[in-house]
This record gives sequence, C-alpha cells and structure tokens, in this order.
Amino acid sequence: TGFSLAEVRGKALHDYLHHTRPDGTPYPLEECPIDQALPQRMREQGEEVFVHRDGHFYPVAFTASPIVEDGRAVGTIIEVRDITEEKRAREELLARDREAALTIAVGEAVTGTGSLAESLQRCAEAVVEHLDAAFARIWTLNEDEQVLELRASAGLYTHLDGPHGRVPVGMYKIGRIAEEREPHLTNDV
Repeated sequence: TGFSLAEVRGKALHDYLHHTRPDGTPYPLEECPIDQALPQRMREQGEEVFVHRDGHFYPVAFTASPIVEDGRAVGTIIEVRDITEEKRAREELLARDREAALTIAVGEAVTGTGSLAESLQRCAEAVVEHLDAAFARIWTLNEDEQVLELRASAGLYTHLDGPHGRVPVGMYKIGRIAEEREPHLTNDV
C-alpha cells in the first residue's frame, strides 16, 4: 500500500486505499462492496482496484467477513491480496489464445476451398472476430499499375468500393505502408 501501520491505524480502509476509481472519479463508501460486509452481516468477496500511496492503481482480490458478537456485527476482517501479476498472466494467456484462434482461422481460410476473394474475406473476418477489431481490410498489389486493390473488408465497413477501393502506392497510410514495406501501428485510424 505504501503506508505504514502508524499512518493508517484507526482509519477506515476506504479513506486511504479505495477512495478513487482509476478514471479519477470519487468512489463513494456506500458503493463499496468491501464496506457492505458489516451492515449486511454477510461475507463479501471479489476484485477491486486500490490506490497506492504514490497514486498508482493496482488490482486486488478481497474477502470481507463481518465479526459478529452476541448477534451484533461489531467489525470486519478484510483480507486483501495484490493480484497485479495474476491479472497480467491472465491477460497474456487470453492474448495467446486469441492469437492461436486467429492463426487457426486464417490457416483454414487460406487452405480451404473457394476463390482468393473468399479466402481473403474469411481472413478479414477472422481478424475482426479474434482480435476484437472494429474493422479489417485486405488489399492486394496490382504491380503493373502500382495500385492497391481492396479485396476484403469486414467489421464496420464491408464495402469494397469508395476512395479506398483503389489506392496508389504511396497515398494514404495504407499506400505508404505498401511503399515502405514496413509494419505500421497506430491508434489513429
């Protein structure tokens, strides 16, 4: 947490570790599932995001169990475990699974029956499906004319005509990629 025991003794957990959401908005105590164990006299467990003393956020697994004496809830035992590495490992495993599924789908599209256009369309659809892409397009190069011809499109835009249907090598991002023959990664589409 970054805090010493002396700094937090007597303070509510929520006030120093759980007061803000990762988007910067306040996290009201009444919405906190950890705090619900005491008044509801029920064990609560799940995952939350805590704020470290230095301001970074980190995921935790928690169990909050009420302490009941003579039928009255008098306190709460809260167990919290940092699950940053577990979440990272889960995300990496999911990414590998998506990549493997994409590889299989593309392999089936390329080796299956049908025309080149049908195979390319199945490849574009696989990218959208397995990588959660908004859209995917595949061009082929007409070497004689030095023009990229849009052959497949899946996702939000499925039309093959329009200004991106035929792109001269060197024009637009896709034309520059073809000209430079280097991968290009951008979030600005």
